[in-house]
Amino acid sequence: MIETEESTKEEKSTQTNDVFIKYLLEEIEKLKTENDALKNDLKKSDLTPDNLDDNQMIIFTGFSKNQFDAIYLFLKDIEKQKLFIFFMRLKSGMTESMLSFFFRTSQSTISRTLNVVTDLIYSKISTVGIWPEKNKVIENMPYVFKLNFPQCRVIVDCTEFPIQKPSNPKEQQLTFSSYKNTNTVKCLVGIAPSGGISFISEAWGGSVSDKELFLKCGIIDRLEPGDVILADRGFTVKKEVEAKGCKVYTPGFLKDKIQFNIIERKENKKISRHRVHVERAILRIKQFKFFNGQISYNCLHSISKLIYITAFFTNFGNSLIDC
Repeated sequence: MIETEESTKEEKSTQTNDVFIKYLLEEIEKLKTENDALKNDLKKSDLTPDNLDDNQMIIFTGFSKNQFDAIYLFLKDIEKQKLFIFFMRLKSGMTESMLSFFFRTSQSTISRTLNVVTDLIYSKISTVGIWPEKNKVIENMPYVFKLNFPQCRVIVDCTEFPIQKPSNPKEQQLTFSSYKNTNTVKCLVGIAPSGGISFISEAWGGSVSDKELFLKCGIIDRLEPGDVILADRGFTVKKEVEAKGCKVYTPGFLKDKIQFNIIERKENKKISRHRVHVERAILRIKQFKFFNGQISYNCLHSISKLIYITAFFTNFGNSLIDC
């Protein structure tokens, strides 16, 4: 009788343990499911390209999702998230410390990521020729250029970007722009008549003149006999350009005149109307807020690359000029 009671107690204890273990396993399974769901929710809330809609992508990077994906596929060897962080920096102008907060990582990691991605992108795109062959320029030339400047090869202008004042007196002198009355870096941008950016110079100190930059940046070596250049008044390079068998058209100077005659006014307006497109191309670069305000002195080691990269990828946008 005693053995039977003990056996019954053991069986009941075993059953209780089994029920408890089953309950625990079920609860563990529920917790795993909830944990996975939370992880998925957190993943969806992460700031990543795949979690953004088209408008959000434009706000963060300056490109639509299709444009960003095209750039990502073109570059191939760069992680999508790192590419996103890079363009977010250019578009928003956020500091590295702000980016580290948004992406929940250290500032040093963000800094390394930006430097590595800058070098990788530049090494890839700097080998891609953006200066089009002459026959391609003519083939894609809008009607208004064919009518007025059928031999136009390039429209040029210089642009400046304010920088943090260097501590070195010599660097202060080299970068001080009398035109902007502050320290800047300056580069020359050229566009084809079709509107695509076709030339981007290295960044020079802001003290350099338009003429000096034009003659030293290498664009003159790309010209072929018969080419026509449209430029602003500051490009007093007629003699050097004509030595290459080319022509440069700029709005005229009044010099000793009180005003232009009717023919001169019409010619100036015609040149200015066609030349303005290069200013619109430059505005596309400056829509990236990294270039607004003073660029940090610590970024100057890569400023030429950053300007080139930004200018290069603005060509992925819509055409500036209607054909």
